[in-house]
Amino acid sequence: MKKYSKESVVGIFVVIGLLCVGYMTVKLGKVSLPGEDYYPLYARFGSVSGLRTDSTVEIDGIEVGRVERLTLDQDKQMASVQLKIKKGIKVYDDGSASIKIAGLLGDKFVVIYPGKGGEILKPGGTITETTTPTDIEDLISKYVLGDVKKDDKDYSVHTGREFLINKHHAIEKDLEKSPSAVPFYIESSVNNDASVVDVYGTMEYPFVSVQSEFLVPTNWCKILLSNMNVRACTYTKVNDTWLLNDYKVNEFAEPLKDAYQMKFEYHVSELQSRYFHILLTAPEGPFNSKDHRVELEAIPLDQGRTFIHFRYSFRYSGVVYLALNLFGVGKTGFTVVGKDSDGNPVYVGGLRGEVERTVVCYYLANLAYMDTLKVPAEQRFEKRIGRWYDLASRYKKQLIEMDKEEYFTSKRQDQTASLILQDELNR
Repeated sequence: MKKYSKESVVGIFVVIGLLCVGYMTVKLGKVSLPGEDYYPLYARFGSVSGLRTDSTVEIDGIEVGRVERLTLDQDKQMASVQLKIKKGIKVYDDGSASIKIAGLLGDKFVVIYPGKGGEILKPGGTITETTTPTDIEDLISKYVLGDVKKDDKDYSVHTGREFLINKHHAIEKDLEKSPSAVPFYIESSVNNDASVVDVYGTMEYPFVSVQSEFLVPTNWCKILLSNMNVRACTYTKVNDTWLLNDYKVNEFAEPLKDAYQMKFEYHVSELQSRYFHILLTAPEGPFNSKDHRVELEAIPLDQGRTFIHFRYSFRYSGVVYLALNLFGVGKTGFTVVGKDSDGNPVYVGGLRGEVERTVVCYYLANLAYMDTLKVPAEQRFEKRIGRWYDLASRYKKQLIEMDKEEYFTSKRQDQTASLILQDELNR
């Protein structure tokens, strides 16, 4: 039998060891081997604090690439991020990118929303729609040091016919010249213990028609269900009070079993011949939030139009404020807070952006409901969710997280779940 020298044996073990180290480096360190197929894309952000070279790039929770390089674009005064994306992964020119964080203080990574309505980006192309994340570390630091400032927003509820008349006069020109595809006027405010969003707009329907629909408590479940983050809605009457159960999820992909059941009481606060005010209240909400209030008030305008005011407000503790800001990372609202170097609008993000988009989703559900009332009853649900998606599609950057077929499939399931839950309540 042939004997190996001591040097040969040592050499074999060294080679085996090097192969193992190489394997572990590639598999655990996720180092790319020469010849792996990637192509470069670029994205610019206002800040990339905490993002590092080799951070993951994901689409729908699946890793599709890595961060290749971080540089400063001095012309744009923004951080430029070079991404390497696996070949075969398509990103379109109407797609977007955001920086998110794993957990409260975890690693940051890039999330791409690939889009699908435009042209495919070629190697070396740039994702132009990006969202700069909330600086969670800075937020926590400010909270711990007691430096989270409250704003001077008046959180008292302004309601009444005279208030709406004056408000319409004040914003009428803004509504007329609004660049928005669905003209509305939005006001919002967020501090470390409360959030308030007000949306004002015009419905092209007579006041009597609007009033008669929204004064029916059961109609509100039909309205709420169009919202992409509502998995089901049921109603019941206890003594003289109508109760609405809104099964709400935080992300579109979450199933009914993970939904938070918000228990709203329905009240008609004021009812006049030319004014009404409806109030829905829920003592508790997701993330240990509290005092949720949904309010709708309206007055008639000329030529069969109705001016409406939709408000959503809720409260929370300081710790919950931090959690909600974390949840709002990567979300885009509607309030313009500035312009980028190309002159494009920069929209509010973080918690304020998240609550704005949530309230606009509900506002569009109100419009979709009214727009489909003339459709035969048996076709109304399909037409209503179709109308909601068409309205929301005009705000892709803020609202669209799924394609139309995904939305339709989900909403049909939600409708079925609502009918089953409602049948159980009626027994």
